[in-house]
Amino acid sequence: MAFTVSDILKTRLIPGCRIVAGIRGLNRNIRSVSIMDEPDTSWLKQGDLLLTTGYVFKDHQATQIKLLNDLAKRNCAGLAIKVKRYLTEIPACMLEEADRLGLPLIELPYENVLSDSLLSITREILQDEQRQSCDKDEAFKILLTGEKTEEEKVRSIADELKIRHDNHFVLLYLSGEEQKMIHSVFPQLVSAAEKKANARLISIPLPQGFAVLVSVTENKSHELANLARKTASFLANQIHIKFPKHQVQIGVGLPCAGLGTVGRSYKEAVEAISLGKKLSKEVKDTVFEYRNYAPEGLLQQLPEHALKNYFHSMLESLLEYDQENGSNMLFTLEAYLECGGKLLDTANRLFVHRNTVKFRIVRIEELLGLDLTDSQVQFRLLLAIRIARMLGMLLGYSESQLRSTQY
Repeated sequence: MAFTVSDILKTRLIPGCRIVAGIRGLNRNIRSVSIMDEPDTSWLKQGDLLLTTGYVFKDHQATQIKLLNDLAKRNCAGLAIKVKRYLTEIPACMLEEADRLGLPLIELPYENVLSDSLLSITREILQDEQRQSCDKDEAFKILLTGEKTEEEKVRSIADELKIRHDNHFVLLYLSGEEQKMIHSVFPQLVSAAEKKANARLISIPLPQGFAVLVSVTENKSHELANLARKTASFLANQIHIKFPKHQVQIGVGLPCAGLGTVGRSYKEAVEAISLGKKLSKEVKDTVFEYRNYAPEGLLQQLPEHALKNYFHSMLESLLEYDQENGSNMLFTLEAYLECGGKLLDTANRLFVHRNTVKFRIVRIEELLGLDLTDSQVQFRLLLAIRIARMLGMLLGYSESQLRSTQY
């Protein structure tokens, strides 16, 4: 809960102070505190608590009434007046007007030093903000567990985060070494990303990284996946600029409807990094989207021995040929399948002549006893290779080895 006028009275933060009017406004939030030493009120803002000796309006009833109305119009927290210096007591017209407006009017004792009260209240506001930040973090972490949470609790967490519980969300997960270094600048990076994306971003520090909740209104949910991707790329790029030697990975989960389901998106974001590091061909990749690895995500639900058996049933002969001859036909097959069976595209990808690829494909068909122009065969073989990549079975197969192979 935010720090309110009532909290000043409950905690006896200012000894001897008392509420004398505007009791209906005791729950007004205090966001900042200021001392008034001139009649100009144009600088006042929502949540301000104003401290004054009353000197600037001690002889002017109209100014007293105008000040209270200006404070109410700007949704200020209230007015605290030090008595028995310039005002023997707070004027009756101010008491009446404060009651009418529901604006708290606090009487400060003569011995009160306004600057001391300003420091005490400001310190309490900062401590309260820190407590709220911790509460928000803990509330968010409850959702990341993926455990079923009662709707009332979800709504309460949404209120803490100041978002709608029924919005659409995507969870980003940032993982990397030296998190303490990034921690000092990450909130600022997220704030910059929020302005650039024109979306609501909430970052929460975790033991091994950071979670970032990306939120849009329901009528913009179709833009969410693209927005999350761009946000992740922006954050990765900014971190690289500030820490060029620091390696990070950012996982992007799938969009989900409702705050209570973000645990699923978080799990996907974490899994995207794990799968991406195994399956990505580019070692410099830093952003991994779960949607690009969703099939592997499903395959991970199966027993490992069943997955290995499938791979060997499809590609055992080719694997043995590579091991016996020091060739890399399996990598050629992978490139060919990922290029949709197009010889020229495969040759360009592997930096070899088209005829070299053609020769290899003919040899692969002989070894496997399969027709590689059959789309069903292509699907089954590519699935087997993806399984092997996911399980780390092909770590010895590198592109550099392939380029030096003449088979």
